[in-house]
Amino acid sequence: MRKARFSHIVLYILIGLTLTACGSESAHSDSVQSTEEKATLDWGVADGTRDTQSAVASYQTKTPLNVTAWNAPFDPDSQIGFYRQIASHMDDETGWYFQFCREGIKSDPEEYQYICHGMNLRYRYKDNYWDVTYLQDKKGDGTAVFKKIKSKPGTIHFGLGGEDEKADRDVINTLLRKKLPPKELIAEDPDRYEFKLIDKNMFFDLIREALSNPPVENTTYLDWPMWAMQVEPEYMDGYRFQIGFYCKMGLIDEIYIDVLYKTDSRYDGYVQLSDLVEEGKADKGQQEAFELIQNVRSAIKNENLFIAQEEMYKNKEIGGIDLYRLYTFLNAIHTKTDDNYYDLPADAPLIVEEISEEEFIAAGNTVH
Repeated sequence: MRKARFSHIVLYILIGLTLTACGSESAHSDSVQSTEEKATLDWGVADGTRDTQSAVASYQTKTPLNVTAWNAPFDPDSQIGFYRQIASHMDDETGWYFQFCREGIKSDPEEYQYICHGMNLRYRYKDNYWDVTYLQDKKGDGTAVFKKIKSKPGTIHFGLGGEDEKADRDVINTLLRKKLPPKELIAEDPDRYEFKLIDKNMFFDLIREALSNPPVENTTYLDWPMWAMQVEPEYMDGYRFQIGFYCKMGLIDEIYIDVLYKTDSRYDGYVQLSDLVEEGKADKGQQEAFELIQNVRSAIKNENLFIAQEEMYKNKEIGGIDLYRLYTFLNAIHTKTDDNYYDLPADAPLIVEEISEEEFIAAGNTVH
């Protein structure tokens, strides 16, 4: 895995409170929700309580758009009472996915918010990242004991933010907090803003593209996780499949499929097929399998169906890779029978250490 790819910065900005009308898309099982929470660059602008995260992807500026803002009348026959205007950008090389959207309630054109997402759909881990939780427990004699528990998460995560990332975040937060009408936000001049890390052309192009697009209304996968990183529970024959995807309003906007080859017993002891191909280390069979997987990705997005063109691959074994396992995985996502694909790897390290009550409280916990 290319660790250097995690050293850059991407921004995720969440403005305002989540619309209650969006509940149909965000109401998932606890296991899915916990995966989603870890699978995004996430901070709360309103209360400032969430941490910043970071990374960047290459981007080519698009042709300027001839745009108009969209406001739709309320359709009483529609299954969806809210809308999203969305634009996104996926960089396959780095794995970073970016999205900007405007969310609103159809019956009230003045009720809307702007949101920007950034997440990695290709890479799962980073060496220096630990998920930390705290626990107040009791010893055998009934006295209180406080513990700090560190573990490697079983899902996507991101690098730690720095001063430059914070500066960019503040610039974007300041802009989006203004809640400018769409036409005015589109008309903003990128040269008025100074960014240290993020590609501002990408950011403003996504704004223009999102606000010029008609609303997204597709109910096929409306009740599925918006984003997730999933993996086969076990290595079989030395490898397992990994899938990262993003759904928007029931539409599969992006999906990345990879194969993880086990190299040792550590939680991140594997090498990815996509890296082997990029580095010229894949053999002929692996190269052919990778190319077929890319065709599967395209079919899924084009048809908005996780099991699109299953006959193309499900009965094939190429380069020692049994693609029926990929079909089984995708079908589990399609049928929402994929709970076991969210499991934390059994060999993920877990470190438990006792700490003082003072340290427990200093970490933001309440003694009970």
